[in-house]
Amino acid sequence: MPRYTVVINGDINGYRLQIIFSTIHKTDWLTRETARKCGLLGQSMGRDHYLENTYMDHKYNQRTRNPVDILIGQNNGNNVYITTSDIVSIVNDDEFWNRSESLRDPRNRNYILIGMDTIQHNNLQIRADKGRILMPNPNYQQAVGKKYYLIKTMQYPDLSDQRNREFNIQNIISVNSD
Repeated sequence: MPRYTVVINGDINGYRLQIIFSTIHKTDWLTRETARKCGLLGQSMGRDHYLENTYMDHKYNQRTRNPVDILIGQNNGNNVYITTSDIVSIVNDDEFWNRSESLRDPRNRNYILIGMDTIQHNNLQIRADKGRILMPNPNYQQAVGKKYYLIKTMQYPDLSDQRNREFNIQNIISVNSD
């Protein structure tokens, strides 16, 4: 399976942030600062742990108390959510080396990373080559509604650009296939 990431904008508890879908990671995680801004209280784990099944060794000692609901847009007046498959690790970001130009802007450091467990839990189909995510439409009925929500993605969006902050959070369209 090819390894890739795609990015959309989303909202957790009224806070807009980037949602990174990654096939490199098995589990979901977010930074301590992002968890604070989203109002996700952490459950202390006592000692330090490290992310497993990933190419990164991020340290964490807190997790969210519950799975996280992420608002990704609206379709026909209904809010569309992705829910994490489990509670989410809250990683320490004090050792992140924000060397890239875009990460120097603090707005670009607020994100949640969605790993393969949640991608599979939500039956998402990531089409990185087409810049799309297909998500089953729970309201799908034969010949009444479309089978998938089509979510357009960005690669490495810079939230200091106003157009990127407006990207994709307003409306999601329905389609029968990619």
